[in-house]
Amino acid sequence: MKLTQEDNYRYLIMQSKNRDLTSVYNTSRDIWKKLFPLQPFNAFYQDQMLAESYRASTSIAKIFLWLSIITVLLTATGLLALISLTLLKRMREIAVRKVVGATSRDIYLLVNKGYFWIVLAGTAFGCYAGWSLAKLLLNQIYRINNGISTLTMILSVVMMILVALVTTGIKVWQAIKAKPAKLLRME
Repeated sequence: MKLTQEDNYRYLIMQSKNRDLTSVYNTSRDIWKKLFPLQPFNAFYQDQMLAESYRASTSIAKIFLWLSIITVLLTATGLLALISLTLLKRMREIAVRKVVGATSRDIYLLVNKGYFWIVLAGTAFGCYAGWSLAKLLLNQIYRINNGISTLTMILSVVMMILVALVTTGIKVWQAIKAKPAKLLRME
């Protein structure tokens, strides 16, 4: 409790046993009506406040979930388009390397060499920006919050790297499985 002037009083918190809740509520209401007959009695149970807080937290978590899903899909789509364009430009080189005896691993590393740093820098920037914006949002909504855990950030980095590996892997696998003669004839 904090000491304040009487005109700043807003809430009175009462504690009782579960079996006495109804009687305490009714008694409080009756006393309120005697003391302040023209003002409404606005009482509520603490579990109502907790339920509202839980509902707000759940809504925020759903918003973050959908934003992360959209981010992953946009990232995968952009990376897929970029890899497809690169592979179209380098199909002849890939075909020649396959004929000469390059393994699938060699071709995969050749294609992904340039994208490694881009994915790493994008992931680092995205993690920092996401952490900053989530912290800002949580600070705007809640005075006291736990913030964003380190595990969440690590899982985000791992998830983005896996999405990048799978996305590039699919397109490179398609290029590797194509017959070199067919690839050379295309140009």
